[in-house]
Amino acid sequence: MATTARIASLRAVPKAPSRVVIYLRQSSYREESISLELQENSAREYCARKGYRIVDVIADPGVSGRAWHRRKGVQRALGAIHDKQADVIVLWRWSRLARHRLHFAVANDTVEKLGGRIESSAEPIDLDTAAGRFQRGMLGEFAAFQSDMIGEQWKDAHERRRRLGLPSNGRSRYGYVWLRPLPALASQGVVFSAPVDGGYLWLPEGDTRERYEIDPEQGEVVEWMYEEYIAGTGRPGLMRELNRLDITNNQGKPWTQHGIATVLDSGFAAGLLVNTAARYDGERQIYAPFSEYTWEQGAHEPIIDPQLFERYREIRLGRAKTPPRRINPTNPWAGLVGCGDCSLNMRRKKNSRGAGFGWLCQSKEVTGKAERRPTYVQENRLEQFVKDWLGQLAEDIGAAAESARAAQRTALKARMSADTLRAELDGIEKQLGVLRRQLVAERMSEDEYDQTRAELIAERDSIAAKLARAEQTKATEPVAQPTEIARGLLEEWNSLPLSKKREMLGKLIKRVVVTPNVLPRQPAHLHIVPTWDEDAGVDCSPYRGAGCTAAGRRWSGSPQLRRTTVNRSGRK
Repeated sequence: MATTARIASLRAVPKAPSRVVIYLRQSSYREESISLELQENSAREYCARKGYRIVDVIADPGVSGRAWHRRKGVQRALGAIHDKQADVIVLWRWSRLARHRLHFAVANDTVEKLGGRIESSAEPIDLDTAAGRFQRGMLGEFAAFQSDMIGEQWKDAHERRRRLGLPSNGRSRYGYVWLRPLPALASQGVVFSAPVDGGYLWLPEGDTRERYEIDPEQGEVVEWMYEEYIAGTGRPGLMRELNRLDITNNQGKPWTQHGIATVLDSGFAAGLLVNTAARYDGERQIYAPFSEYTWEQGAHEPIIDPQLFERYREIRLGRAKTPPRRINPTNPWAGLVGCGDCSLNMRRKKNSRGAGFGWLCQSKEVTGKAERRPTYVQENRLEQFVKDWLGQLAEDIGAAAESARAAQRTALKARMSADTLRAELDGIEKQLGVLRRQLVAERMSEDEYDQTRAELIAERDSIAAKLARAEQTKATEPVAQPTEIARGLLEEWNSLPLSKKREMLGKLIKRVVVTPNVLPRQPAHLHIVPTWDEDAGVDCSPYRGAGCTAAGRRWSGSPQLRRTTVNRSGRK
């Protein structure tokens, strides 16, 4: 009886309230964007009615429902269920979870397998019934349908903007002021103030023609960026110089390499609109490489000549295959110094004794065998040897060289004239394109169009004839003489930037070959292979066994010459 009485007096332990993570997402689509505050208030009221205990509130502000890989918040919310820190994820609506069919299904399935639940405060569903689960699936499908409809609307808007000669996505471009029509709410008395540093201005009421006009200060910066890149400065060098001068981007922030690449690669400053050939791999947008970019003419005025952008494009594609040290060298000898015994590139090393640098064959570093005496040369000796060679080359001036220089000056004038005419020709082609768009937009009559078009075509034919004559003169342009390059290099040796010095050395020197001396404690032999000597090679057979490998090989810039090689074990 006593035991029965004690059992009857026991009270049931109350069930612990479910732990909840509130997940909020604000859409990037303006018309469908709901404030995070409204979503959170609705979720908190729902949790209070259900008796849930809120352990965390996680938000993804301004992120598309299709961009699953960019939504760190939803990953954290699912992680809380996985780590048993929460039992339920509460949303405002089911569309906040995902707008992609696969992501929506995987998220629900993952949470259910972990023993958790996902609930909606504005669209409550009984998930314990088949009808409730069916309703959840329909809401997920509807969210994906809305996303597809939004995507189609944006696609139509982008195509319309392209037909008008505008970039597909309306935003500010560095080097230009974006003149935007006032929104429709302005007619209802809503005042829209112009941003202080946003890269755009509102047009006067009644002016609805969206356009881009050149910003004089930023335009000079853009032109400088193109010219410096063509001269040999890489994106890191441009970034450092712009930030050193406190020149900011359109958002008033310091420049990054990615930002510089975006400005230069777009070609917008040349009056072009870029097509990056983006594709979607499930959820992620993947852009094609620069080599697959295409451009079309835009309606805005160019900052730079199309020839300058074409030159940039050629150099950009060439640098894609060039090691970074060649583009932004830390010394003028990068990639030029090689071991004559094993033909490996030599590496610049700080001297262990005393100041200065030297060049050491990498073979010892690769093999780690100290018994092999490495090929080594002091950098100051290397520099003096090259300067002496340049001096001898610069003194080789005769009547033929003087005649070549005279012909070069004549051809240079012809090339400048041809470039000017080509720029005028491109300008007329652009005017013809703008003229066609104005006719399509019904901004001019057909008579005005025909008359203006006839005048432009006549001017184009005249310039084309002049250009043909200039091209004939330009065809006689001689190749820059090595003596001229050597003389200029010596005169400006101490003032030239490293990248420019490396570029000029590369036009003269194919390789500086360093061969170890057969005698101990004696300096290595140096030999320069010029770029115009196609069959030049260095026979290192007298020094085999004395240097960094057990056997040497002939180094040559010509693939026709036979090379004797050894592997790491010493076998041929």
